[in-house]
Amino acid sequence: MYQMKNLRVFPFGFRTLFLALALCLVFLPATASAQGWWWGSTMDSGYDLKTVIDIKGIVTDARFPEQGGGSASLSLRADNEQYTVILGPAWYLKKQGLRVEKGDGLRVTGSRMLDRQGMVYVVAANIANEKTGQGILLRDEDGRPLWRQKGRRDGRGRQGEQQ
Repeated sequence: MYQMKNLRVFPFGFRTLFLALALCLVFLPATASAQGWWWGSTMDSGYDLKTVIDIKGIVTDARFPEQGGGSASLSLRADNEQYTVILGPAWYLKKQGLRVEKGDGLRVTGSRMLDRQGMVYVVAANIANEKTGQGILLRDEDGRPLWRQKGRRDGRGRQGEQQ
């Protein structure tokens, strides 16, 4: 008769299984936020090319965190509707020299989405400040954030070349 006392359910032991699960809990959130700065947000992190819109409006509030990074956003009044426009990491926008102030006229191209509470957001891919004439590209044609792409030096193109 076959003896089962040497048969182990987990050949490497419970300690190894626990360590593997702990590592998954540490690294999965990092990979989930690799597209941008969304971890812990109430929004879906995906940039949907099917929901891209162009809006033109007036900035009613601008939020650019000074310390510790964080995402920059602004409120835009356009066509009797209020939009919260998510721009990107504050460090990236600072590096690009972006200046946006309350009262500036902006043209924004981005993906329109709703958060879990039904609030309207636009994740910006391209913005143009009509007051200063400054424009900045934040995402490529596939919606991928430029701050996450290797070989990019600025928001204008590869290695700083004009597009």
